[in-house]
Amino acid sequence: MAASISRLPTLGGKAAARGAAIMAERPLSDRRQALDRAIILRAAAEKAVATALEPLRRCEAVIAEVTRLRAELAELYQRDRRLTGEWIAAGRQGTDPGDAKDTRALNSQIVAMQGDVSAVEKVLPDKQAAHAAAIHQLTAADCELAAAIFDVALEAVEQRAPELLAKLNDALRVEASLRSVAAELRACGDRDGDNRAHAAATAVEVVIRRAREAAGVPQVDAGPQLLQVLATDPAAKLLP
Repeated sequence: MAASISRLPTLGGKAAARGAAIMAERPLSDRRQALDRAIILRAAAEKAVATALEPLRRCEAVIAEVTRLRAELAELYQRDRRLTGEWIAAGRQGTDPGDAKDTRALNSQIVAMQGDVSAVEKVLPDKQAAHAAAIHQLTAADCELAAAIFDVALEAVEQRAPELLAKLNDALRVEASLRSVAAELRACGDRDGDNRAHAAATAVEVVIRRAREAAGVPQVDAGPQLLQVLATDPAAKLLP
């Protein structure tokens, strides 16, 4: 319960008061409190991953940009060499076209980035390690949350089991009454040699069989819905 209320200040003012009132109205079992803590820890782990990812992406963006520019510069160098070769083959007339302005400009841009690249390369391993550690913690939090959800799902079923037992007993009690009629009719037929009693007993058994065959369960999505809602609401109930 303390874990649940620890989240309430983030709501602020009246919303926090309403949240506290709701928790007071529906206290959580031990398993649901464990689920509540797991939900909070999972959310914190997810936030930590996002926090660790931001600096890593910035560092990777610098490396990606200089890598792209270096590839572009290599293409310009190849172009310039071909132009210089053609210039030489033509007798070196005029200015060497291989000394291109765009090549020099791009090279200067890359040189100017070397300070940033060198700095990023020094911190990149630490940023990668921090992100990997956050991912590891998120994976662990996911496992803990899943286990907590499974425990609460079992609890929800255990709480509904008496209802199932009662309804099954009601159905079996009705069926037993109907079969008792069939048994008594057949006993009368055996005792009195009355085929009409036997026919009635058979008819009763047919009615019972047809009722059982007609019984069916519609498609129910209560299980998937429960597990989905429990991922964010530790107080979720198993719907009928």
